Amino acid sequence: MSFVQHVSRPLVNETLGQRMSRHVMNDQHRCHLDCVQPVHERAIIFLDIDGVLVTQDSLRAGGSVSMDRRCVAELNRLVETTGAVIVITSSWRILHSIDFIVGAMCAAGFKGKRRVVDITDRLHFATPSGVVIGCSMPRAHEICEWLDEHPWVESFVVIDDDRDAEISGHFVRTDFETGLTASLVDQAARILRGGP
Repeated sequence: MSFVQHVSRPLVNETLGQRMSRHVMNDQHRCHLDCVQPVHERAIIFLDIDGVLVTQDSLRAGGSVSMDRRCVAELNRLVETTGAVIVITSSWRILHSIDFIVGAMCAAGFKGKRRVVDITDRLHFATPSGVVIGCSMPRAHEICEWLDEHPWVESFVVIDDDRDAEISGHFVRTDFETGLTASLVDQAARILRGGP
C-alpha cells in the first residue's frame, strides 16, 4: 500500500547516481548505530526533535541538545503502549549521527534505544533535466518516500511542530513551548491504532 496519495508530490527526476549519492550521504549518519535493524515493525513513529523533545524550557536549561525529560517520558509511554518503532525526521539527522541523537535521547531518560530504527532521507527538488535545486522538499514528501520503500507498514504517526511534515490523518502537531504532552501522546496512540 502506498501512502503517496496523502501528499501531492512535485515532479522529481532523479538519476540513479543522484539517488545513490543521496543514500550514501544518509548512510554515513545511519550506519554507526549498532542497534539499527531492518525495519519490519508495522507501526512507525516519524519523530521530529526540536519542538517535540527539545522545548523552550530545555533550551534555557541546557542548550540546544538538551531534551525535556517530561517529553521524553511521554515518548517512552507512547513506544511502550503501542510497540511502535521510531524513524527520525528531524533536521538533527543532517547535523548529527543517529548514535548522537539516540545518545541525547537516552541521556534524557529514553528507554527504547533499540526502537530507533532509521532516519528519513533528505530529498531535494530537481528540474526535469536532473539539476538539483537547493531547497529541500517538505518533510511530508521525505516521509512518503520512506513509506514507499517500506510497503509493509500498516500504521504511522508523524509528530512534529512544523506543518511541512503534515500528512492528513497521521499528524500530531506539537508546540515548541510545551513539546510532547500526555494528550498528544494519547492522540498519537489512537492514530497508530487506526482510530480518529
